[in-house]
Amino acid sequence: MSLMATLSHRKKDTMGRTSIPRETIVCVERILLEHSDADRGEYLTIHGIRELLKDHYGIDVSKDTVADCLEALGSETLSVPRKVALRTSSSLVPPYELESLLGEKTNSPKRFAAKRLYPINQIKHLIRHLREDDPDSDSLNTERLLLKLVDQSTRDEFDDDIYNGDPLADAPTEAQGTSGLRALLTKVEILDRAIREKVKVRFTRPTEPNANPENWTPYLVAPSGGYYYLFVRPQGSSRKYNVLPFRVDTLSDLTRTDLTVGDYDAFEEEQATARRIFRAGIGRWFSRTTADIENVVVAPSKSACEESKKQRYLFEAMEDKDGFGQVGTTDDGRPQYRFQASHQAMVQWALKMSDLFELVSPEPWRQEVIDKLENQMARSAYGNLASKEVDND
Repeated sequence: MSLMATLSHRKKDTMGRTSIPRETIVCVERILLEHSDADRGEYLTIHGIRELLKDHYGIDVSKDTVADCLEALGSETLSVPRKVALRTSSSLVPPYELESLLGEKTNSPKRFAAKRLYPINQIKHLIRHLREDDPDSDSLNTERLLLKLVDQSTRDEFDDDIYNGDPLADAPTEAQGTSGLRALLTKVEILDRAIREKVKVRFTRPTEPNANPENWTPYLVAPSGGYYYLFVRPQGSSRKYNVLPFRVDTLSDLTRTDLTVGDYDAFEEEQATARRIFRAGIGRWFSRTTADIENVVVAPSKSACEESKKQRYLFEAMEDKDGFGQVGTTDDGRPQYRFQASHQAMVQWALKMSDLFELVSPEPWRQEVIDKLENQMARSAYGNLASKEVDND
């Protein structure tokens, strides 16, 4: 029996409750999509959902009714018409699954959240390029639709770009013949098809905009830090690197060729290496060889422990890394997390986030971060002031 049939045939119980209005189910779903995200650890209790129903929609229902709505959404989510009374437009509903967690303590309430079935980075990436285009009414309307695919806290944090660029992958080019979101997605489609069909592509690299286009073997195209990146096989027979990363929007004269990648088995092994290097990168920093990848351990600072929302920077950047997980605590009780990351990416991220997170190991990487922070302090106005005070003593 369908969800709507189940709801319409539900009999009154001993409390006199009738079937749940479809509007209430839709509103509960909108609350989950607006105020929860399982991947970000943002969950709601039934009590919290009840309060949001009253605040946003003026609907006052019992805890049992909210629980019934959640049960219905968890079983047949997409069968409910998405139209809220007194609203002029239907809601854009992204694909998701309803997740629930038991309370941390025995008597703690159960918590619920929407788990989106797509990477949030892709949404951020698309909106970034929409904003870089001329902001006409069509692009603004498209941006509004895309923003509906993420929850409120993600929208609030969208402009907080915590990453710097990669000098090679982000190198500017004046030879870029086309721009804008449509041209970028066309490039991504060309690259994706070439990778699936195991053929080479041809383009001019961003660091040599006046050179002739070259043939490249593409391994992977993927979004990170708000941009799409292409990982290719380096040129030449004696290669120092496993891969070279390029930002897709900086590539010019991009075309698909009919040249095959050669040995398919070797290509698949090299492609697996490229995926590992991509996962070990952070934001816009990527290694070019697996020799730069190691297990690292990071711990949040005391301030990040006291304000748990600040720890989102760690989970957003690292939770998809190979081997990610908690490994004990520091001597003063702060949790430690271990995962695989590349050298440049981890050092740059640790410098950027030094007020919130501490790189515990490897020790040489940790010392490199400390040295760089001390050098920055020495070159700053505060460092100069400190040295003058020492001279005056």
